[in-house]
Amino acid sequence: MRDFLGYLARRGASSNTIAAYRSDLEQFAYFVETNEARGGFSALDRPAIDRFVAGLKESGYRDVDGAQAGGRTLLLRLSRD
Repeated sequence: MRDFLGYLARRGASSNTIAAYRSDLEQFAYFVETNEARGGFSALDRPAIDRFVAGLKESGYRDVDGAQAGGRTLLLRLSRD
């Protein structure tokens, strides 16, 4: 995650944007660690991401779209590495 946040900084993202991504990605990482432990990020599929988003909505999280975008961007970046 640290590498990804550094990537955002190098691309010119504002400190507020980076902080928002950090928060969203920490929640996503916690979800993966506690719910998808059988393979970590590499075991994620669309239903797992849908469960994450549903959990955010149930908890009343304000920026579900932002969290979803952050997770998607991270997964795309991981798939390139």
